[in-house]
Amino acid sequence: ELTKICPTGALDTIGKEYSVRDLIDEVMKDKLYYDKSDGGVTFSGGEALNQQEFIICCSRELRKLGVKTCLDLSGFDAGNNIPLVVDEFDLFLLDFKLDISKNQNKYFGKRIDIDSVLDNFLGKNVILRCPIIPSVNDNLYHFEKLSELSRYDCIQRVDILPYHDLSKNFQYKKSSIITKYRKPTKEEISNYIKILKAFSSENVYLYNEAI
Repeated sequence: ELTKICPTGALDTIGKEYSVRDLIDEVMKDKLYYDKSDGGVTFSGGEALNQQEFIICCSRELRKLGVKTCLDLSGFDAGNNIPLVVDEFDLFLLDFKLDISKNQNKYFGKRIDIDSVLDNFLGKNVILRCPIIPSVNDNLYHFEKLSELSRYDCIQRVDILPYHDLSKNFQYKKSSIITKYRKPTKEEISNYIKILKAFSSENVYLYNEAI
């Protein structure tokens, strides 16, 4: 490994490589907890979908052993891997931050058509997760789109999440990137609730409380 021979110590390894068997053995140490809590294992990232063969193998083994599995994904699928995983997990956590617009390119550098993505999950179980960032997506158009998406049969609920600035203290600190966005105020949160109620949104939760 380059980290072992780097003379200045500038290179570092984050994480640990696991085989399918290694990961299953580690997960099964908590089988009693999963049984009692009716919980399971979530594959997240990064983008876990980029390792679709590995996560499919892990999920299949876990489900055979009675452990529910969940996949957390952004919706960006350049490799067309979503159709390969839709039958392999019990639940999907799908991000929705911005609808198709010039702002997607501005903030993401790519375009994600959330409606096309959701077409892959018909008959499945999806929780749509939507962080709200003041001045970025806290607008009428975005909330109206959330209301429309909440009516997809596959969506069990829409979770509206607070924006947080943990990145200031962790990964971005090393790269000197400081985020300029802020958390919503109490007044702004109250306004979100009013707007969503006006759109008659269904199965929408704001910070884990039903609207």
